[in-house]
Amino acid sequence: VITNIGTSHIGNLGSRENIAKAKCEIVKYQRGKYFIAHDDELIKKTVDFRGEKLFYSIKDVNILEKSANYSKFEYENNIYELNVGGNYNIENALSAIITGNKLGLTTEEIQKGLKNYKSIEKRWESVDAGGYEIINDSYNANPESMRAFVDTVFELYNNYLLILGDMGELGINEVQYHKELGEYIFKKNSGAKVITVGNLSKNIAEPNFHTTEDAVEYIKNNISKNTKLFLKASRSMKFEQIIEMLK
Repeated sequence: VITNIGTSHIGNLGSRENIAKAKCEIVKYQRGKYFIAHDDELIKKTVDFRGEKLFYSIKDVNILEKSANYSKFEYENNIYELNVGGNYNIENALSAIITGNKLGLTTEEIQKGLKNYKSIEKRWESVDAGGYEIINDSYNANPESMRAFVDTVFELYNNYLLILGDMGELGINEVQYHKELGEYIFKKNSGAKVITVGNLSKNIAEPNFHTTEDAVEYIKNNISKNTKLFLKASRSMKFEQIIEMLK
């Protein structure tokens, strides 16, 4: 199963084409029956696999309900529920549904498994800290996951603060990737409420803080506890410190 070809690790591999090649190498010499992947032309063009290839996309579903912590959707005439929000979580669920089908699970077993899914630490994790409600998605970050993250926040919330940090392993174009993310955010929502932490993330938006300590002081002095905080950064930024300091 390959869920996407993004720009994570592009600093090491040089291009999305090389990332696709590296991921698809995993299956080149395997004798497996099924290759399951996101409906990405780059994957289709790159993969060399002798078994059946199955591709999925958010375009394949009918979304019935959606909130920050809930999704309900129809896929191939069956209804599924997730206790997480975001189109990207629905799309990831499709890979699980197809995998379950090919492994012989019943529709009911797959529905139950998805409904019982709980996000792991730092993956859209809901936390209370010092009176603030926080969604912590700071396990990792790259331009694609950042855009999916802010899309979900913009769609579902009005009273929010995005706290964004540096994205790592982006190579020589790292500054440009951060600038492009900022352009994406404010083109999507000119009044977006954002603060950033780190040397690279100053290219996303202002105000920018050098340390998590400085960011926490700003939050405590300027941000109402009715505001939901959304944290997203690469693991190296150690954004869990923000939560600990607010606690």
